[in-house]
This record gives sequence, structure tokens and C-alpha cells, in this order.
Amino acid sequence: MDQHEDFRQHFRFFQGQGGSELLKHWRAKDGNGLLALADDIPQEYAATSLARLMAVKNFEFMNEFNMQNQAPDYLKQVDNPSKRQWFHHPNSKHVFEIPAHITGCLDGDCQTFKGQSRATGQFESSNWYQLQMILTPGNGANSHNGPVDYNYQPEFIISSSRSSGIVQPLRYYHTLNNMYQTKTWSGDINPNNGNGFRMRVQGPWYF
Repeated sequence: MDQHEDFRQHFRFFQGQGGSELLKHWRAKDGNGLLALADDIPQEYAATSLARLMAVKNFEFMNEFNMQNQAPDYLKQVDNPSKRQWFHHPNSKHVFEIPAHITGCLDGDCQTFKGQSRATGQFESSNWYQLQMILTPGNGANSHNGPVDYNYQPEFIISSSRSSGIVQPLRYYHTLNNMYQTKTWSGDINPNNGNGFRMRVQGPWYF
């Protein structure tokens, strides 16, 4: 699992290597990974393309090596791992980092890619986050912000509902249900440790 997380980190920090903003990961504005980028290619396009390549590689790993149905064998049954849950490190983000909220944030907007309407950008971010929640919601292995950062998914569903005018109550409560199920797990029952219950993402204001 640690090797799989190392794999993600190589993608996450690729563009910023050798630059002054490495810790900004996908949002770094200078670095060796950007030197070959043509002038007519937006950097956010390069970032999301790299994140999408990572997602494709994850799909290949899970299927070629028959890893997407192994969770019940290596995670505790009390945490209810799903049969087809993807293999994951507690902080794994297989597809979570694709949307504009992560890779399209260079202009400080973080809601849309260039040329997108606000409704489209926010809905797309909420869709990638929901896909992460389906593939690997975190049953049996969680970190403070992974594999789903629930500080953002409920918020983006609400934002998408407002910008589109289409209310999405089932998606919203499905997300909250997943959040409380996965964050209440056997590996961290200390309420002061952010790898389980964490007030930042589990406060009562969601209701």
C-alpha cells in the first residue's frame, strides 16, 4: 500500500519538481515538469491530463492484477469493506485529484476549468469526488483527508445545486451517510485523532 501511495505522490508533485512551489503539488506554477509544455497548452490542462493518466493507470492496476475485489481479505469485516472496493492506502486518491478544484486552481478560482461555466465546473468536481467515494470510500483505512476529503464533497454538491438550479438531496445524504460510515472505523476510535472522527469534516452543520 505504501508503494501505491508513492506512485500517487510522483504524479502529484511531477510538475513542480525543481521549482520554488513544490508543496503546491498540482498547482505549482514553475518546475522541471513544466519546461516542455507548449505555449498554447494551458497548465491546468496539463495538470488534469496528468491526473487522468494516473486514474487510468489505477484502473489498469486494479484489473490486471485482480486487486479490486481483495478488500474483504485484508480489511476487517467490522468496517464493512465492499466486495469491489479498490486496493488503497489510507490516503489514496485514485481519481479525487482530477477536477478543477484540485488541478484548475492556478487562477485562484478553483471552481472551473478555463471556458467552463460555474455550474459545469462545480458539478464535474462533485462527480469525480463521488466516483472516488464509490471506488474507495475509505472503509477500513482512513487518513485525515483521504481517500475522500469530506471537507469538500458535501460542499460541492450544495454549490452545484445552487449554480445549476437542480437540487440534489439524494447525492447529498448519500455522501453524508458514507462519511459517517467510513470515518467511524476500527482503526481509529480516538475522537482527537484526525484519522477517524474529525470535526473539520463531520460537524453537525451539514444537517
